[in-house]
Amino acid sequence: MAAVLLGTSDKGTTDGTSFVSTAFTPVADDLLVVAVIATATVAAGSLSNSQGTTFTKFATATKAAGADTLYFFVADGFSTAVSQTCTFDCTGDAATGFGMTVFRVSGLSRVGASAIRQKGV
Repeated sequence: MAAVLLGTSDKGTTDGTSFVSTAFTPVADDLLVVAVIATATVAAGSLSNSQGTTFTKFATATKAAGADTLYFFVADGFSTAVSQTCTFDCTGDAATGFGMTVFRVSGLSRVGASAIRQKGV
């Protein structure tokens, strides 16, 4: 049975095109799932981490009036038990702030888009 735990959660109100989470240490073989809200941007958005893990964006929703965008990413591989950070990039349309939550999901056998059974926006 899968379990979901908090990796880290951050927010900020500084303008920018790149936002970095605080460091966290997952358990080996956790699957990282990341939710990002970026204010005043409609950039495509991407996510990376300091351990070289790639991420697949599996959902995006934009609030038309404020151009605030919500992004969801899932890691394309299982984590290692090493301190790491995640970096959200919105180059091309700077955001005026962000909120980022990294979830650690244990007990899964799939990664990337194949780990997502259902989504809705």
